[in-house]
Amino acid sequence: MQPISQTNRTEIIDILRGWALFIVVTMNFVDTAFLIAAKDYNLSGFKKIFFNTEYILLNTKGWLLLAILFGYGFAYLLNKLKQNNKNIERFFLWRMMWLFLIGIINSMIFDGDILLDYAVMGVLLLLFYKLKTKTLWWIIIIGFLICPFIDPIFEKHPSKLSENLFNHIEALHSNFTLANVVLGNLLWRACTLIFFLPYSITVHLLQLIFFLLGLIAFRNDFFNEAKNSYYTLIKKIFWISLVCFIVSISIQTLFAFFVQNKTIFNYINFRYISAVPGTLMYAAGIILLFVNNRCKKITDSFKYIGTMTLTNYMMQNLIIFILFSLFKIYLAIYWIFLLAILIYVIQIFFSKWWLSKYNYGFVEWLWRCISYQQWFALKK
Repeated sequence: MQPISQTNRTEIIDILRGWALFIVVTMNFVDTAFLIAAKDYNLSGFKKIFFNTEYILLNTKGWLLLAILFGYGFAYLLNKLKQNNKNIERFFLWRMMWLFLIGIINSMIFDGDILLDYAVMGVLLLLFYKLKTKTLWWIIIIGFLICPFIDPIFEKHPSKLSENLFNHIEALHSNFTLANVVLGNLLWRACTLIFFLPYSITVHLLQLIFFLLGLIAFRNDFFNEAKNSYYTLIKKIFWISLVCFIVSISIQTLFAFFVQNKTIFNYINFRYISAVPGTLMYAAGIILLFVNNRCKKITDSFKYIGTMTLTNYMMQNLIIFILFSLFKIYLAIYWIFLLAILIYVIQIFFSKWWLSKYNYGFVEWLWRCISYQQWFALKK
């Protein structure tokens, strides 16, 4: 048993990871800055238009795309364990445990960590791994249909425990010390992960759905055969998703800004209706660029940063922690967005340089060594 070598990686998966990280870094920068300075933020005029446009175009779509790719990668690993007659549950749970611990470390500096969720989803994937593909599709379709409607129910009935924890976290943040910030981040992450129902149920259900999509993509060798067997399907996915995305955000905008009666939002969350086709639209569009050899410099840039997904993701969060939690910088929302893009561009050049000298990103290398209980060469 060996981890996949750099020469055998599926290029399009790293490119999609790189694009997902672009969405993640821009959204995390803006969201964190907005939450920390929420009382002082004046979202009016151009700032409001910019914020809402970014929210519609990018929000949710980064971590949903990463869920597909993590589901695909975990399915690959499970299949590899089966082929090598290994104890699937033992090795896989060991690997997910270490991903969970990495997530805890990341949560100390960033309260919006996603690694904890993916570790939990990885464990749940063991329960669905042997189901027939047709059964998985039924689960996915039902999940898609109910998510927008169950979320408002949980929003209207928050748990008392989560409210008390959020109040305690706010008190920690108001009494600023490094220890209070770290403790507040950990408590916030634990609260949203377990007790805040719109997240602990709705978000996790949506994550599981996209993990199952990744499992189905692996079973059909979707990414390796994108150019040969699935090109026509990918084009259909792109155009259908584009139309559905435009229609959904148009309806959402209509009710949010032009219809006086807002009671519809008590029964349906449009965020998830638009996020699903938006995620599929971006993914299909990136794949089409790659297989048609368009915008190669851009897709190569995504590939460099996506090969080191964990390392770059944690570096982004460390920078967010330093800038917004420690130094508490305050910038207009569009400047924060541009700052996130600058950080992302720097990471592209850093990733390209790093991969010319090393076999893995540092966090990826560490996770592999611990998971496989072997020492792998980091330096080329």
